[in-house]
Amino acid sequence: MMNRKFLKTKGQLDILAERKPKGRMGKSAHKKKRLVFLFFFFLILAGLIYFFVYSSFFRINRVIINGINEVENINAVQIGVNKYTEGYKFFIWPKNNILFLNKGKAVLFLGQDIKIEDIKIAKELPRTLIVEAKDKLPILFWQEVEQGYYIDKSGLVLAAVNDNTKYNLPVIARSTTTAVSVGVKIIGENDVSFIRMAIGKIGEKLRGFKIAKIEVKDYSNRDVSFYIDGGWRLIMSVAGKKEIDGALDNLVGFLEQEVVDTKQIEYIDIRIPDKIFYK
Repeated sequence: MMNRKFLKTKGQLDILAERKPKGRMGKSAHKKKRLVFLFFFFLILAGLIYFFVYSSFFRINRVIINGINEVENINAVQIGVNKYTEGYKFFIWPKNNILFLNKGKAVLFLGQDIKIEDIKIAKELPRTLIVEAKDKLPILFWQEVEQGYYIDKSGLVLAAVNDNTKYNLPVIARSTTTAVSVGVKIIGENDVSFIRMAIGKIGEKLRGFKIAKIEVKDYSNRDVSFYIDGGWRLIMSVAGKKEIDGALDNLVGFLEQEVVDTKQIEYIDIRIPDKIFYK
C-alpha cells in the first residue's frame, strides 16, 4: 500500500502543472515586451534626433538681408553667414541647423568685420534666416596729408578714400602726422560725439559762420579747433561738453557786444566755459 503522503490527486497535479509554466512564461513575455518597447523607443528617439538635428529640413538654405544698401556689405553679410554656419560645433552639432543657431553670437560675428550696425537676426522656420541691419555710415572725413579716410561714430576708420565728394563730410585732421590703418580706431567715440555736437551747436548759434576744417591738437584729443571760413579758429575742450551751450551763448554775446573784426582775429578760445580769450 502506497503512502498517501506523497500522492496527489489528478486535480492537484493539473493545478501544479499549470502554475509552474505560467509563472515562467509570464516573466519571459514581460521581458520580451520590455525589449520590444525599448527597441521602438530608441528607434523613434534616433529618428527624432536625426530629423531635428541632422536632416536637411532645418538646414539654413536661404538668407534674407534687409536694411542694407551697399552691395559690398550685402555680399559681406552673405559670406559671413555662410562662414558662421559652416562645420560642426563640438564635432557633433551642425552649425547650419536653424534650431540651434545662437542669434546673439551670430550678431557679434557679423559685426566684427562688416561695416554694418544695429544688427538683428530672426529665424523663419524651417530654413530661412533674416538679417536686418544698417550700413555703418561715415561721420567724419579724416585728412592725412594727401590721403583721406572715412571715420564712423565710434572713431573707427572705415575705409581709405581719395576724396570727400560722396558724403561731403566735415574734414578733420590732427596737428601731428598720424599713422592711419583701416579697421583701427583713430579717435575716441566720446571725442567724435563731442565734435558732432559742437558742429551742430556752432551751426545753430553762430549763424553765418561755416566750419572749414576741424583739428585735434594731439593724441589725447582734449582740445579741438574749429577753423571757420574767414581765417579764424574756435578752440574748444572735449571736457566742456556739458557746458557747450553756455560757452557758445557767451561767445555770441561777445561777438554782438564788442566791436570785433573776425577777419583780424587769429583764434577765440572758449575752453573755459565762462571766459573768452582771443588773439
